Amino acid sequence: MFFTDYKIAAERHLETCLQLQSILEIYKKKEDNGEILTLSEIQSKNDNLSNLYYLAGYIIECIYNCAIYKQIGFPSNVDVMELKPSNWSIHGITHDVSFRARSGGGGPNTFIISQPGHKLSGNMHFFASASHMTLNLSIPLLDGNNITRPCTQLFDNWNAEVRYSIDPIIILNYITVFDFFALANEIYTGLIKNSIV
Repeated sequence: MFFTDYKIAAERHLETCLQLQSILEIYKKKEDNGEILTLSEIQSKNDNLSNLYYLAGYIIECIYNCAIYKQIGFPSNVDVMELKPSNWSIHGITHDVSFRARSGGGGPNTFIISQPGHKLSGNMHFFASASHMTLNLSIPLLDGNNITRPCTQLFDNWNAEVRYSIDPIIILNYITVFDFFALANEIYTGLIKNSIV
């Protein structure tokens, strides 16, 4: 797997999320018009909300990982799955980059890519702390600012336990899940538009 495959995965997840949102908008319109959803529609709505949340998080993770690999100058023709933790220099500052090898966080110059059991918030400091990169990003979360919007709890809790839970730990609804998908789309679009990936 090459790091550019992350971008392809993000694009695939984005397309699927657009379809899921279209389905959910049909249910939302029915409910907004006072219609009562059937049990089958309620199950479909809940499943689609969960799937939209799940895949929108992967849009963020995939496009973000691709951006990190590109920014550290990682070779695009090297399989990322076979590498061990390494030090990479970005504009003269050395960063410890771990590839699936380490759990937990590190110092401000440590970036863990594709860490099992990870949370989205674990790596989001890369661009914000990389002032030496001379990037002027106004992309949510990548600009160093915390988000305060309906999906904040969904972002903070996007981890393996929540993503794979059969019994929901957090309540998913149209407002928060649509906002989380909008956040994922803003990050994806911002990185593409700024030629970061």
